Amino acid sequence: MTRIHIGLEVANLEKSVAFYTQLFGCDPVVREDDYAKWMPDEAKVNFSINARGAEPAGSLHFGTDVSEKSELDQISDRLSQAGEKVIPTSSECCYHKSEKAWVIDPDANRWETFLPPVARPLTARTRPS
Repeated sequence: MTRIHIGLEVANLEKSVAFYTQLFGCDPVVREDDYAKWMPDEAKVNFSINARGAEPAGSLHFGTDVSEKSELDQISDRLSQAGEKVIPTSSECCYHKSEKAWVIDPDANRWETFLPPVARPLTARTRPS
């Protein structure tokens, strides 16, 4: 299954967690001091917020969360054939390690395509109670 990914920079994480928890009708599946992520069952979306300060509040990026390496390769190939510069990476970010490909769209929006993340060890905030 693929999910659309939206990553949003927020000014106040606590207020934003409360808002998006109500909006999606579920708790975040990952919750850290500077990050939260929801993957509601009813919507094919991977929505994350962070308050790291690397980008101004309101900044965002989009993406496609794919389930197979072949899907990542197909999307990267299509973008390359269309003349876009695709930047493949294997990185640890957002409390996960994942294989990704980044591209910038014609309006300078950042898009990432990535494989299912391999979770880092759970922290006190993400451990189920």
